[in-house]
Amino acid sequence: MGNEMGKRVAEIRRTLGISQEAFGARLGMGRSAISKIEKGYNELTEKNVKLICKQFGISERWLLTGKGEMRAEEISFIEAIMGSLGEIDPMDQEIIKAYLRLDEKHREAFRAFLIEFIKNDEVR
Repeated sequence: MGNEMGKRVAEIRRTLGISQEAFGARLGMGRSAISKIEKGYNELTEKNVKLICKQFGISERWLLTGKGEMRAEEISFIEAIMGSLGEIDPMDQEIIKAYLRLDEKHREAFRAFLIEFIKNDEVR
């Protein structure tokens, strides 16, 4: 069970795009402790399961069993992602939330726009 749960911890981290060190810091743990959990060497305590779920907006059921959705609720997951980015202003937060609500077709269009905008800005 520990190894499967460890794989889910690694999946959370990858989804959030944060390092073992940053993930552990939010939980009061070191990088090596997270590494051992992800590899299945150490089990998560009940306290750490609850903390991961609270800090990162993860479903406890999913973390423990792999059943259901990873995210406890969409908005808390978005807030967890933004928390991993550090301090960002409220307008940037609203832009990120809006982007994450887009369907794939509109995300592609928005990414294409941003890529062109960045290219044009680099030319100046």
